[in-house]
Amino acid sequence: MVGVSPTRTKVTTIKAARGEVPATLFREAVYWLHKALHVLGASEAQVSNGLPTWSLSVAYQGAFFSARSIMSFLGVGVAEIDQTSVCGDICRDMQGLRPQLLAEIGAFEEETSFHTVGSRFEHIHIWRLFQRLLRITSCDIWPAGWANYLAQVDVSEITKQRHRLHYKLTYWVTDDLHTFLYPDSFRDVTPSGEGRNLFDAVKDNFSLTLAFSVTRLALMLFSDLSRMTNRLTDERDIMDRCLSPERHPLFVDTLREHAGLPT
Repeated sequence: MVGVSPTRTKVTTIKAARGEVPATLFREAVYWLHKALHVLGASEAQVSNGLPTWSLSVAYQGAFFSARSIMSFLGVGVAEIDQTSVCGDICRDMQGLRPQLLAEIGAFEEETSFHTVGSRFEHIHIWRLFQRLLRITSCDIWPAGWANYLAQVDVSEITKQRHRLHYKLTYWVTDDLHTFLYPDSFRDVTPSGEGRNLFDAVKDNFSLTLAFSVTRLALMLFSDLSRMTNRLTDERDIMDRCLSPERHPLFVDTLREHAGLPT
């Protein structure tokens, strides 16, 4: 986008040879995932140490990093140039293409499309882009209904606990402000319903549930890709070392399972 003068609120698009963009996006996807796992582990540690309320702020950030990872795995990345967000999309429109033709021409366009609306994205814009991607993506390795739930849940529900903890003076979720609490319910991140009610957004641990769920989906993408190539061996080795009970006291076994690692 260098040399382009985008108009604010109007979509400006340029195309360029894809070059190293797919490889860069893939590296970003893996690194976002490493960050997401670290932050989710920090949230788990706070719950384990009797500080469940603030763990929700940390968990939210882990969910956000995992969403960025999934976006990059799906071929869409967001970068900033001079305080302006630019969205790159490398994937081909596969609608109507026969599988044989798609196998021949590949999933990537010959050119990468770069889009901007002339302003910097906030978290809400990243979440909406993430949801848009989920609505147009089919992934048969993900648990049924999870992507659909994440694509439809109101973004205000995703950000609610984090924003209230940061900006509303009297908001605090549990009675751990001056003492330690170890509520068993905080460790339960399993679905409690189905469809649009797959997860209960009013539960005290919703941000932790969200972080675990989105990170699980990102891990499953990584695991599936790592079965196809030995180029991810070093990354798997790092995850093998880091997905430990010390770093993930609540969810280590489940995370290792979905990373394709022995439990």
